[in-house]
Parts: sequence; C-alpha cells; structure tokens
Amino acid sequence: MKLLKALVIGILFFQPVYASQADIQNIPSSEYFSTALTEISQAKESIYVVMYLVSFDPANPNTKVSQLLKALVDAKNRGVWVQVIFDQTIDFAEDQRPAEGYRNKNAPAFEYLRANQVEVFYDTEGTYTHAKAIVIDREISLFGSSNWSRAALTKNNEVNAMVRSSEFAQDLIDQWGKIELQPNVAVVAAPSVKIPRDFLTNPALFQEMISHGDERALDVYLYLLSQYRQTADSKVILDYDDLASSLAMSGMAPVDYRRQITKTLSKLKGKYRLIDFQNPTHGQNAQITLKAPEAADSFDLPLTYWKYHWPQKLSFPAKVMYLILISNTDLASPSFTISREGLANEFSISKSLISDGTRDLRFQNLLDIQYSPMDREDFSDRKPNSYTPTPLYDPSALQESIAALGQKEGQAKLDRALNAASQVFAQNNLSAIKSLLDLESQYGPAIIHQAAQKIGEKKSDNPKRSIAYLIATIKSMARIYRTPSP
Repeated sequence: MKLLKALVIGILFFQPVYASQADIQNIPSSEYFSTALTEISQAKESIYVVMYLVSFDPANPNTKVSQLLKALVDAKNRGVWVQVIFDQTIDFAEDQRPAEGYRNKNAPAFEYLRANQVEVFYDTEGTYTHAKAIVIDREISLFGSSNWSRAALTKNNEVNAMVRSSEFAQDLIDQWGKIELQPNVAVVAAPSVKIPRDFLTNPALFQEMISHGDERALDVYLYLLSQYRQTADSKVILDYDDLASSLAMSGMAPVDYRRQITKTLSKLKGKYRLIDFQNPTHGQNAQITLKAPEAADSFDLPLTYWKYHWPQKLSFPAKVMYLILISNTDLASPSFTISREGLANEFSISKSLISDGTRDLRFQNLLDIQYSPMDREDFSDRKPNSYTPTPLYDPSALQESIAALGQKEGQAKLDRALNAASQVFAQNNLSAIKSLLDLESQYGPAIIHQAAQKIGEKKSDNPKRSIAYLIATIKSMARIYRTPSP
C-alpha cells in the first residue's frame, strides 16, 4: 500500500483543497519523537496510529519506542479512544535473530498493546501497509517516513509533516478504514464498567425490567455501577444533578427530577433489591449502597456509553440488545452468532424487541449484522445471524463531520446521500456517506436514487440490505444505463 506517497502528493499538489483549514508544519528528524510524544500525551478524544514498523523491546522500558507505546496506553487509560494498525509483513532485514527469524516484526509491540487493552490490529497477510502516520482528535495528522524504530528516532534523516485540518484527518481515517484487517484481534478500546452477568440472567432483574418497560430503572442502575467504579467500597454518594443530566431531565425543576429519581431508587431498593438507601433531606445528595455491585463473572460496558450520552440517544430496545450483545462478545470472539429464536428464548424477550433494538443499533452504526441468505419463502430453518458490536463513538463529532460534507458538497447533494444511506442503515456511517457522494459525482443522482429505492424495498433482515450491496448495485446500473456524469 502506497499510502505515504499518496499523502505527500496530496499535500504538494492538492493543497488548495485544504488551504482554508489546514496548517502544515515541517517536523525535522530531531523533533519527530518529542512532537509525537507531546501530541499523544495531549490527546483528548481519539488517537489513530498506522505504522509499518515498531521495534519494541519489552526489556528496555526507557527507549523512545517504549515511551511512545506507553503514551498510547496512558491515553487509553484516561479515556481516549485509541486504535493501532500494524503491518505484519516479515522484515528479515530488521530482525536477524535466528530464534525469531520468522516472527512478525511488530509482534512485541502488538502483544504489549493488547495486554494493556489497547485496540490493536494486524493487516492481513496479503496486505502491505507501509504507512507511518498518527491522527490525534480527528484534527492533527503527523506522518512521513519515520517508523517507530531506534534508527528512525535517533539517527536517520527522515521527512515528516504535521497537518492541522479536520477534513484532511478524516480523509486519512476513512482511507485507513479500507485496510483489510486480520479478524478476531480487537480488544476493549476504552475504560469500562464491570456489569455483573447475573444481572442479565436473573429473571427477577434485567428480564423483569424488560417485561415492564422499566427503562429508567435500567438507566439508573447502570449509572450507579459507573459511579461505584470510582469508589473504594460499595457506597456511592449520588449527585442528583449529574444523574438528572445523564437521564436528560435537566429541563425539569430540581424538585421534580429529584422526586422522579427518588421514586426510581425506591424501586431499585424494594422491587429489584439491587441497592439500599435512605431518603435524603431536602436538597441533599443520597448515599447509595449497592448490594451486589461486583461479581466474579461480569462483562464490560465502556465508560464512553455515558461520556457520549448514549443512554439519551438509544431506544429502550436498543439498550437491551446492546447489553445482551456485548455480554456475549469478548477479546477472542468479537462476534456473537445466534438465531433470533435463540435470543428470544435465552433472555425471555420478544422477537419484536430484538428486531426493534438491532434496527436502532444498525441505524446508529453501533452494530454490524451478517444475515444468512434468504433464498426462499420458508425461513424456518434459516441459519443464525452473526452480530458484531462496533465501538461507541462521539455523535456530536460525527454530526460536525457530516455538516462539513454539506458545506463542501452542497446540502441538497448531502441530503440525497443521507436518504440513500438510510435505506441500508448507514446514515451514521461517514465512510458510506462519502462513498455515495462520490458515486453521485460519477453517475448522477438518478441512479443513486433508483438503486437505494430498489434495495430499500427489501426486508430489513435481508443480507442485501447493506451499503456494500447498494454500492455494487449503483455501479451495475451505471454500466447498464451508461448515464453520463451531470
């Protein structure tokens, strides 16, 4: 993959595209390490790294390479979303040790990041990822010829640049999203809350909340678990104002939302027996005791669930399905395969709730589903579906990026792309939206509309109701009609 060459050419020859937004700075070889370390250490939201070579020696924690990797781990631990992609081509020139002559050159770095729960991937064996680049907070791009190796960071003459442009950064992220990755190597991407698995499996708890539509009790209990994570014992001092904000109740008068929250706390205490608390005096916070706040068998709910306000954005069925799906995926198996009947029976939930919840998660770009083929009308023996939850993202940042596309391409054109994307549950998938915009530029709006309308008529669980099939259909129709660009 010639990504680095493409980036340099893009800046040299297409700089006017970014001229109004971009700040381009040369980074001399002697300053690359300190610049990279500073930018990683100051990251607030996200870090993307694509690196051909990282020569990490676990026995030497003070090397510059070790410091850069530790900075990534530290960023993850303070709540920054971190993703790393490594090339896995064996480099015999870099590794001449007989015992490890055929070991991936990035294996020590990969294993270190994985052990520290950083989301790290290899590309596939047939892919050659030669890029050396970092994107910080979807704004700052640092890239060039420098690998993370002793030679590159201490003595080589390298060429690097730093670009401050959200549009340019997003272009890089979108391009990296097309790199074919080795499956089943993802890890937990952010600090998480431990959710007792017994909460999901006990019919008197999670399943009772579902059957009675008790969404607020679910939200409050999960919130209390997130607060418990920060305490040394099983007690939580509840900040009513903060919880009201989490529940989108801040528009109510304080006396009203305190009354509603106290009512829910009483239900968690009396009906579900998950907490104990005393009604506080007027205007005071409550002390909550979680009766079973932690269990040996648990699963992880990322703290970004609250940071990005997902309790307010997701429907109740979507929250239910998200918890079920992440409880059944782990580091070794990021996908969960089960039939809809199996889901309904195991968790005592209706098939309509499953459909509604998974549809909402797909619309929010939080779930990828691989549906089995639909070759005939009788689907009684249809194979189980494969569910893969995707990382929680910042919806506000996504909307800003989509709005920027509207300014660049025109709002009418963006609206057409969003409408087409919605037919395949991809209106919150930035890469899909940009692909549809590009296709309209090539083939015109009529073909995009016809293809989206055709696919949108299919059932929601039809495997052809996908962005990949929509793009293939557009290209196929374009070949048939040979419609010229407008």
